[in-house]
Amino acid sequence: RTESSQLILSLQFKTREAVTPNRFSSRVLLRHLISYRRLTSLTYLFRAAQTPLVPPAPMPKIENARAIILGEYEARSGVYGAFGTCLEGLLTHILRLAGIKPHSISCRLKTPKSLEDKLSRPGKTYSQLADITDITGVRVITYFAAEVDQVAALLEREFEIDREHCVDKRIYEDPDRFGYKSLHYVLSLKSDRAALPEYSAFENFKAEIQLRTVIQHAWAEIEHDLGYKSLAAVPKDAKRKFFRLAALLEMADEEFTSVKDALTKRTSQVRADLQRGDLHVDIDKNSLAEFTASDPIITDCDDEIARRCDRILSDRWLEIDLLATWLRSVGVTTIQQLRKLFTEKREAIIDLACSRLSHKDPFTHGVSILYVCYYVAAREGGAKRITDFLESNQFGPPAEIEKVAAQIMDTYSAYSGGDTAHPKPVTK
Repeated sequence: RTESSQLILSLQFKTREAVTPNRFSSRVLLRHLISYRRLTSLTYLFRAAQTPLVPPAPMPKIENARAIILGEYEARSGVYGAFGTCLEGLLTHILRLAGIKPHSISCRLKTPKSLEDKLSRPGKTYSQLADITDITGVRVITYFAAEVDQVAALLEREFEIDREHCVDKRIYEDPDRFGYKSLHYVLSLKSDRAALPEYSAFENFKAEIQLRTVIQHAWAEIEHDLGYKSLAAVPKDAKRKFFRLAALLEMADEEFTSVKDALTKRTSQVRADLQRGDLHVDIDKNSLAEFTASDPIITDCDDEIARRCDRILSDRWLEIDLLATWLRSVGVTTIQQLRKLFTEKREAIIDLACSRLSHKDPFTHGVSILYVCYYVAAREGGAKRITDFLESNQFGPPAEIEKVAAQIMDTYSAYSGGDTAHPKPVTK
């Protein structure tokens, strides 16, 4: 009260002793007032206490909390942004160690406008910024649906999960609801990681992690662009198309996973066949990769070509799928055919390679397979067959291809026996 404040100031002036509200008790007042014969002031004080006060109208509770949260966001948005960048890098590292290659990992920070809209939604109340769990967000997009579950298992192992706010939007209670959604986690750093200096600034911070496949992401982006999130809002003539699209996308996700599983199963079967010596295996990317990894006959040939050409052989391989395509284009379609060529025509292949390779050519593993293709094409159809091989695999312009094909044919004719003296490397 104004009167009370004046009385306190008066007492401080008379006694030169501070009278704070904590010390403003009846005993203190009586001592000071009696000492300076101010009993009339005490009566005045009691009368003033009986006068009701009308405090100023406070700010509404919700509006006050909203202003506080927006102010806190403005002050701490930089830290939240850094937390997103930190999580993006951490998740990239965790997935790499687990052997998962995602399509992309990206982070985002909720904008002030988005935060204000969230605070204005009916039925939701927040008392502080920490109550909002999606200020920081990270999106992990995988190629296959099964990988979403694999990433989810890693999140549960590596982070503290806020179960209350996690949502699996892939599951619909209403079978008539259209759309294709994702899996959302809300998490924070575990205490042992948050104790490390590089993560200590983010202790108790929460973030939303969205997991979805490439196809789910495509649906979400198109759905967002169309602006329809409720079936009731979709025009009647478009509903059927929405349902069909959602079903097709879901089927596509499942079929891609089935294809991947089939390829994985085939790789295991090929590995088992090669280990027991069964080489009647069709050449494709997987079988050729397994063969080159398990049988040194090709790498030994590459090494010998490098030795005779006085070159250093890179550890890198030519692309296996290209090598498989080249082999099949000249009629070498099984691993047994390929191994037989390297066993019976090894010297002819090496001679052909050494006569063609210059000191400027890249020298990587798999180079001998290219010269197997040249050898087979020359043997089966001469310069015309070599030209067809070069053209079908886009080795250069037609005029240059004909010249190269003629040179390869000349070299083949000179060394096709496979038992000639080793020629010195010459420039093309």
